[in-house]
Amino acid sequence: ATKIVESSYSNSKPTVLWLDGWDPVSPFVGSCCGAVQAIIDYAGAINIYDQLGIEEKSSWDDGDWGEIVEKDPDVIVMIDASWDLAGKE
Repeated sequence: ATKIVESSYSNSKPTVLWLDGWDPVSPFVGSCCGAVQAIIDYAGAINIYDQLGIEEKSSWDDGDWGEIVEKDPDVIVMIDASWDLAGKE
């Protein structure tokens, strides 16, 4: 992932949405703290929700579709789980 980031975005860091759970109103997203943030940081990118959940030091939180559209992430990471298949999203 690091090489892709370096070669594709030489002038700025790409922004990332980590979409963990689909919901038509408030999607479940990777927030400020924990493994998701560490992975995004290691890849040299910026989590669009890096300030979400900072008070509680949350790894996950509810996002907002309008805000996601506004932030217009360069990359969307969709997580596939047995209870929430990415193919349905």
